[in-house]
Amino acid sequence: MNGAPKISVIIPVYNGEKFISEAIQSVVNQTLKPFEIIIVDDGSTDSSSKIINAFPEVSYYFKPNTGLASTLNFGLQKVKGDYIAFLDADDYWSIDKLEKQFILFETDSDLDLVFGCHQRFYSKPSNEITAEERLDMTRVLPGYFKAALLVKKKAFFKVGLFDETIVMGDFLDWYSRAVDMNLRMKMISDVVLFRRIHEDNMSTRNKSQILDYVKIMKASMDRRRSNK
Repeated sequence: MNGAPKISVIIPVYNGEKFISEAIQSVVNQTLKPFEIIIVDDGSTDSSSKIINAFPEVSYYFKPNTGLASTLNFGLQKVKGDYIAFLDADDYWSIDKLEKQFILFETDSDLDLVFGCHQRFYSKPSNEITAEERLDMTRVLPGYFKAALLVKKKAFFKVGLFDETIVMGDFLDWYSRAVDMNLRMKMISDVVLFRRIHEDNMSTRNKSQILDYVKIMKASMDRRRSNK
């Protein structure tokens, strides 16, 4: 590689003591080391801070609980690198996630962002995993998630920060804006993200916010109409 890239990793956390250590370790162990690891604690009341502060590689910030989008935006204001990556506190990366994605930026300087594939796994005892869930864990799927993304900082801020009025679908909203702005993006076939399925997933806790998706789709359609 032509010099080490400056990649800033942002991990938001809220009461993530069960899984945050595994998430951080997957970033620390990357074959392409990140320039900085920014963890923003959205008012956790468990032992998350103690676990996080055991990692000397991390820059830790605590703030009052205001939700995911504002927590991500807080972290984005701290970024000093030229590329940005995100990871949820209950998921983890493949060991070469950043390296495999950054290679594409070296071969195509006009590229704005790179996604990778993901696999799901179930966080419960093996004897409780159903046959359908075991089959699900074998699937390799395109990862249109922020945790499967590597993006140039200038491209990210060209699109703008996350919409703090959205509880569910903060990244879907950002991605739809990026598509509408014709940002150049690619998807690699490698698995870069392992998504944990468990009872405390945000998507499970916030089913009542499904109307946010309707709001996001309407905003995208409105933008496209106005650009015609």
